[in-house]
Amino acid sequence: MENLGIERDKMEKRLKELLDMFNIKELRTRELNKLSGGEKQKVAMASAIALNPEMIIFDEPTANMDPQSTVDTFSIVNKLKEDYKTIIIVEHKVDEVLPIVDFIHILSNDGNCIFSGTKKEGLKFLINTDNNLQINMSESINYSKGLKEEVFLYNREEVLEHIIEKLPLNGNSNNLKNTNCNTNLIVEAKNIGFSYNKHKIFNNLNLEIREGDSLAIIGHNGAGKSTLFNTLLGLNKRYEGKINFLGKDIKKIKKGKFWERVGISFQNPELQFITLTVYDEIGLGLKKIQLFKKGKRENNLRIFRYF
Repeated sequence: MENLGIERDKMEKRLKELLDMFNIKELRTRELNKLSGGEKQKVAMASAIALNPEMIIFDEPTANMDPQSTVDTFSIVNKLKEDYKTIIIVEHKVDEVLPIVDFIHILSNDGNCIFSGTKKEGLKFLINTDNNLQINMSESINYSKGLKEEVFLYNREEVLEHIIEKLPLNGNSNNLKNTNCNTNLIVEAKNIGFSYNKHKIFNNLNLEIREGDSLAIIGHNGAGKSTLFNTLLGLNKRYEGKINFLGKDIKKIKKGKFWERVGISFQNPELQFITLTVYDEIGLGLKKIQLFKKGKRENNLRIFRYF
């Protein structure tokens, strides 16, 4: 807006509208590199529509967003349609995008357009096709495939309503118990806290991770999920409390030894790329611990089989 010379009062009004629309008022003065992936996406979308363009292209706009932010974002996109804007969405979250689009174009893995038509025609195409096309079928489509009558269900809510109406469920829920409580304690965090400047991310947090655990940390964008794991891994050094790895304070463990035991894959993988080729990048860690010597390079190609 500054580049186009828009008046300051009009600019401020539009800025307030966008901050309210994307529910990011509290981020107004925050540094961009301190935002989470989902928060950055919201800011990028707000910037794209700031000038009221006639056509908006969203390229997987909710890829890094939590479920509620995803719902809110598609609600915003739906409202933009009311302003008679042309909207194109590149998306694989079929359940979320189906209710708000009018036309669908489906691309195959080799880049060919295998279907173009209305939403109802597109849903019928997906329901009646096999999965040899390697299309990621949504929950609503997979459920619709199993129905004897011709019913088009556009999202999870409609699926659930149909299940409740047609197939009443009865049963008792069971309490879930931690079956891993007797295994070795790998990570123990006691009363840890972390802040960016004066902004508290989390405080007095306690956590145990035991051998064999498969643990998910969930929460809305900006809740501190990535910051928590960066702290547990010693990447954020100015934290409060104590973190033990195999019973030893991580501040007293030599980094080389620590990183032989712990690995991390970042939300944005470009932040961790160091070398210029795939082979060298995957082999970098092995080389650091002397398992990637020239005489053994071919033997270590087995790591590629995982992917």
